Amino acid sequence: MRKPWSISTTVRNPERLRDFLQVLKRLEGQEFNSENQVKYQVLLIQTKVYKPTRLPEIYKNLFNDPNPDSISYEQAQAIFNLKEYEDPPMRGRQSVNPLNKLGFAIARAGSGPIRITELGNKFLAGDYNISFPFLN
Repeated sequence: MRKPWSISTTVRNPERLRDFLQVLKRLEGQEFNSENQVKYQVLLIQTKVYKPTRLPEIYKNLFNDPNPDSISYEQAQAIFNLKEYEDPPMRGRQSVNPLNKLGFAIARAGSGPIRITELGNKFLAGDYNISFPFLN
C-alpha cells in the first residue's frame, strides 16, 4: 500500500521551494545540527525568503526595502530571536522538511552532512519547469 504525502505548509507555494533550496545550498556539506537548523532559518529571514509575522515597524521596513541585501545576518538573527520560540531549531527543521520529502535534499540531524540531491540540483538549474520535480 502506498503511503500518502504529508508535506508541511511552511512553504505553501511550490514556487517558493526553489528559494528555500537555494538558501539550503549555502549550508551544503555541513551537519544539520541544532546550530545549523537555527542558522538556516536566520538565513531564510536574511534573504527575505521567509518573513515572520507580527514584526515591529523597524523590521517590517527592512522587508519592504527592495534591496535584497537590506537585512544583515545580525538583524535577521534579532528578528528570529524576537519570536522567542520554545524550540528554535525546530523552525529550521520545519522549513527544510518539504525539501527532504520531495527528494531535493537530505538535511536531517544525525544523517551526515547536508546534501542537495541530483533532483534538487536540476531544480536549482537556470532552466527548470516547476512540474518536473513533482512528476519525477
